[in-house]
Amino acid sequence: MGTGYLNRRERENVVSTLVATLHIDNLIESSSRIQNLFGTTGMANLKRGRTFILKALHEGLSKSLSQQENERIHRIAQTCDVTVIERAGRQKNKNEKKVTVSESLFNDLAELAIGTQCRDCTKECWKECRVFEVLQVADIPAANINTGDCPYRQ
Repeated sequence: MGTGYLNRRERENVVSTLVATLHIDNLIESSSRIQNLFGTTGMANLKRGRTFILKALHEGLSKSLSQQENERIHRIAQTCDVTVIERAGRQKNKNEKKVTVSESLFNDLAELAIGTQCRDCTKECWKECRVFEVLQVADIPAANINTGDCPYRQ
């Protein structure tokens, strides 16, 4: 058994890799529609990739780290999720503060914004509207689609 340890950044990278295998597990066990999209060969490759990642973590890293560090990594991984942020959505200003908001609160805030800003809206240039732009960047689903009008207008 190893005696090594990881610094914070190294631990985050290893945990991310382990969490990715958990997400692959979820994908493998997902709906038959997803399985059909990947096909038999694609699903087999996903399973094989997961196996090799776990093998690398176990045979390589686990033997180099202490039992305590290994347990810590697995415990952290069980409580983490992977978040994907599109490059276009990244912060432009590195000094901007990030705020974590629950999904339900985020949806409530969007509903309040639409209710106060979009109700009885008569803007003709709705694509230039700041509320429209923010809602689009935040990926808020539109209520009125394919109308040729602002999808958030109430």
